[in-house]
Amino acid sequence: MSGKTAIATTSFSDGGGGKIDIRAGRIELGDSAVISSGAEGMGAGGDVVISAETMILNDGATVSGQSEGENFFVRDAPVPDDLPGGGNAGNLRLQVGSLSMSGRAQVSSATNGIGDGGDLSIATMSLQLEDDSRISAVSRGAGLAGTIEVNADDDVQLLGGSITTAADSSDGGNIVVNATTLVYLLGGEISTAVSDGDGDGGNITIDPVFVVLNNSNIVANARGGDGGNILIVADAFFIDENSVIDASSELGIDGTVIIRAPSEDVTASLVALPTGFLVPTELVSRACETRTRAELSSLVVAGRESAPSMPDDLHPSLMTRTARAVPPVALRRGYWRVTSGSESANSTAVEVVMLKLDCSG
Repeated sequence: MSGKTAIATTSFSDGGGGKIDIRAGRIELGDSAVISSGAEGMGAGGDVVISAETMILNDGATVSGQSEGENFFVRDAPVPDDLPGGGNAGNLRLQVGSLSMSGRAQVSSATNGIGDGGDLSIATMSLQLEDDSRISAVSRGAGLAGTIEVNADDDVQLLGGSITTAADSSDGGNIVVNATTLVYLLGGEISTAVSDGDGDGGNITIDPVFVVLNNSNIVANARGGDGGNILIVADAFFIDENSVIDASSELGIDGTVIIRAPSEDVTASLVALPTGFLVPTELVSRACETRTRAELSSLVVAGRESAPSMPDDLHPSLMTRTARAVPPVALRRGYWRVTSGSESANSTAVEVVMLKLDCSG
């Protein structure tokens, strides 16, 4: 689906809205296309259920459930003011093999009146949100914001995307994100917030194997009510210095932040590496030269097609099974020559020349 096309159902009276049930191998929405369920009267909005192997939303595409909100079915047409309203929004359930969202696409549940927002649940193998895409549950009236639950068999990645619940005055909705392997936020956000009134902030629960936060936020805030609680359970938890985890209230009681993971701050364990380079001459002992003020000879072990070893490297034994000893031959007083090698035709020929300076006298 693309362009200003829509699959929508809306209730304008006491009766409930119709259910939208879509099943396909691949679903792709772009260019502001919409799948929506609405409730403009007292009746509840219908549920939206989508099953697919692959689902792609981009370029402003929307999947939503609304209570007293924009009627997508009659887009750009006014909704009558005398409708009583009050119906709850329908629930959204997505069961997809993979869900990819980009270009400000959204999956949302919202209420603008006294009706409660619908709950939003996503079951997938992999979820990826990019480019200001979002999964949200919002209350702009007296109704409660819905809850969001994401269950991923593999990973959840927010690459500039967000998972949020927000309320103007009622209680904020809760967020649960479960992933088998990874929850990765890069410039992303998971948040619950109440901007006004006495509503309490929603709670956030995140439970994968790995949690990685890079320039990202996990917050559960409120103004007059209590802040929400944040619980993160992971085998490994990494956060950089530009990321924020906060559960607070401007006027009420702050929420709690609990992180159950072996490692909580990767920056605290980093050690700056030395910038200087090793000086090879400083690794060679010059004790004898210091005492005699004479030049020492050098020891070089060279094989075919090989590079010399560093002074502080481990050196292999010079003896082999077929090594032959050559009697020492005096070169001059205090100096000796010793050679050893291998008679094997397949082995690398090695010759060691060692000049020893007697510093005793």
